Amino acid sequence: MDYNEVMKRMEEHYAEALTLYPKNRIVALVLHGSQNYGLDTSESDVDTKLIVVPSLREIALNKQPVSRTHVRANNEHIDIKDVRIYFNCLKKQNINYVETLFTKYQIVNPLYADFWNALMSIKSGIARYDVDTTIKGIVGSALQKYKALEKVTDAKAEKVEKFGYDPKELCHIVRYEHFLKDYIEYAPYEYCLLESHRKEDLMAIKKGELSLEKARERAERSIDKINALRDFFEETDKGTITRDVFIEKKLENILYDIIKTSLEKDIAPVIHAKWVPYEFGDVRWHKCSNCNKAMEYQSRYKSFDGKTHLIASVQNYCANCGAKMEVE
Repeated sequence: MDYNEVMKRMEEHYAEALTLYPKNRIVALVLHGSQNYGLDTSESDVDTKLIVVPSLREIALNKQPVSRTHVRANNEHIDIKDVRIYFNCLKKQNINYVETLFTKYQIVNPLYADFWNALMSIKSGIARYDVDTTIKGIVGSALQKYKALEKVTDAKAEKVEKFGYDPKELCHIVRYEHFLKDYIEYAPYEYCLLESHRKEDLMAIKKGELSLEKARERAERSIDKINALRDFFEETDKGTITRDVFIEKKLENILYDIIKTSLEKDIAPVIHAKWVPYEFGDVRWHKCSNCNKAMEYQSRYKSFDGKTHLIASVQNYCANCGAKMEVE
């Protein structure tokens, strides 16, 4: 998949996210998955993480931070995370979150652009904020994939029946081996993630070109290598590398600024507006009476009493200016 195709799908995700949350609650939409490793194909899904800010009410009532998956009609996933969970996962060095700092596929809300840029400026430091935790996390993830290699689940039943194992799980195991070797050797995090220089081997694995016997051998070899790399680190560097308190403080300050900015918008005076119907070609759309922004989707109309009435819109607020809509 080329950059423009991925970004087009990302924009579709973002448009759908705006039907779930007001714009001022969305920090950024970032991609996670095979495109970040250079292992995607034309059939790859585009899966994203939507980072959102809690509302004043959610904070005041001590509501559970949001953490859920929104499944789109085409079965692509939007993983919705409260910004506090997102930052906590960065500190926990979860590779599935840290990788989103390095992806070129990002849509950032201009309201939070300065804070996001501040986060990007320290991404290399975040990637090595806690080296010991990163290594333990990679080892743990690899072992989980190893245990799941031949396990039959509803989602993987077809693959396991066809190959005797799940090629995607094996690809992850081998990728973790490569990542850990590069990470321990202090390669740039982007290099640790990107598998373009080993793409041919990994794509063959991902396509299921290895027999079950060969797949088992490859998985065992990678797990042995991963354990050996962990042991090497513990014998040489462990104890000499501690958490980076500078990065920790920077993360706390950026998180505070994001939530503060959002809450200032949350408690701003409510602007009331209406959807104003207008025609474009053969389609009837609507504009916000406050900011005159045209929505990209149709309103729903119904004819009765000899008149056409706007009976409902896709959302009861304007995603552009935040105005609360008055609907007939």
